Amino acid sequence: LPNGLLNEEASVITKMGGHYYFKKVLGHDFTIDTLFEAGYGAVFLGVGCSLGQFLGLEGESAIKEGYFNGIDFLYKVEHLVEYGHPFTLKGDVVVVGCGNVAMDCARSAARLTDGKVHVVYRRTREQAPADPEEIAAAMDEGIEFHFLSLQEEILHEDGIVTGLKLSRLKEIPVEGSRRGKLEKIEGSDFEIACSTVIAAIGQKLDENTFKNEDGIVFGKKGNISVTAALQTTRPGVFAGGDAATGPTTLIDGMAQGERAAKSIDEYLTRGSVGFTPREAMRAMIAEAKLLKESGQGLDVLEKPREEVPMIEPSCRKNFDEVEIGFNREEATREAARCMRCYRVLAVMTARTIPGLTK
Repeated sequence: LPNGLLNEEASVITKMGGHYYFKKVLGHDFTIDTLFEAGYGAVFLGVGCSLGQFLGLEGESAIKEGYFNGIDFLYKVEHLVEYGHPFTLKGDVVVVGCGNVAMDCARSAARLTDGKVHVVYRRTREQAPADPEEIAAAMDEGIEFHFLSLQEEILHEDGIVTGLKLSRLKEIPVEGSRRGKLEKIEGSDFEIACSTVIAAIGQKLDENTFKNEDGIVFGKKGNISVTAALQTTRPGVFAGGDAATGPTTLIDGMAQGERAAKSIDEYLTRGSVGFTPREAMRAMIAEAKLLKESGQGLDVLEKPREEVPMIEPSCRKNFDEVEIGFNREEATREAARCMRCYRVLAVMTARTIPGLTK
């Protein structure tokens, strides 16, 4: 999102009485303990996963030029676009990964380089975690995709990237699983000559953010361990977003912020968090199969989504917004679509729901 829009959103917090403290690093300038000592009744950790991951291939530590992780690459792009800091690419570029960060990297690289951009992904297009619209837009912009392909070695001379060695994969169906088993195809090795390789295979939490005395426990995947109410193992400390639940979308992150705010309110007013109404309702509805189709009901009226008009791919040479937006007629048609067929449900509980008096 443009920084101007982000700043506008952030200013809402200030208008509501909140305060920002910039250039303060958790674990260095302050700790969870010092926040409680300062009088705060609860703490929410939204630290995200700020570190990009490299591919972990043998010999990659010797590469000095032309190798980035996705986060570092996008950081350079942002500083170019927002502040004019010099950053250019020459020759072909290979992006490894097929999530939304990978699409951001590939589409940004296509605007920066004088060569071709490739995307390498070990599974199929249908299994890629990126939004389908992002993949389609990247293809429209001339980016070449190599599905069912696995990176084997980054080729380099004197520490400068010269290419990427890969092998083809085949997917063998596994009964009861949506994803099959991947196997290398013997003799399928191939190379893509390039001057830049970008590893966009995921992000991780900075391990230096927390110390043992913080009392924060982590799960098997390295994320902060939280309950359904987003409470951590330390009383009064809550967490959400990528750092707690793994990679998530902007919408899911906002939903977690709302859920955490309600949990914090319950903690500050009751001293504990033992009940999350939305999660409890969802569990009861699922257990009773209340949303299961009964064979009765109205036929669904199909109304396709309005496609957002976009700038022609041949004109996407800079970092201006690609989506033009709806005109009045298109916006009206989209708003008139039926988004959900509601069902009214009533759930009786044997005891009063905590926090509710009626």
